[in-house]
Amino acid sequence: MNLNFVWFENAEGEPDTMLSFAIVAFGIVCFKVLFGGMSFHIGTQVFALSTIDPTMVGALLTPTLGAYVIRRYTDKKFDTDGDGVADSTTPKKVI
Repeated sequence: MNLNFVWFENAEGEPDTMLSFAIVAFGIVCFKVLFGGMSFHIGTQVFALSTIDPTMVGALLTPTLGAYVIRRYTDKKFDTDGDGVADSTTPKKVI
């Protein structure tokens, strides 16, 4: 079974998994903020959305955005020739 995912592309034009997770988590938080507390009636079925609390926002955004920022920092730290691609396991000298 071959699963081909469509990832969002980062600034270098490469598919980026952590950026995709961060965008999806941010979309979920925005959806919950906009539609929290509403109920929808479809036929005889009622769908109620609960409101969002700060714990849920922290649980969704902190790991995804934190991992994305840390990965971007690590890529820049190990980029030795300045082309945006991590080339070596030796960090570049910071003055």
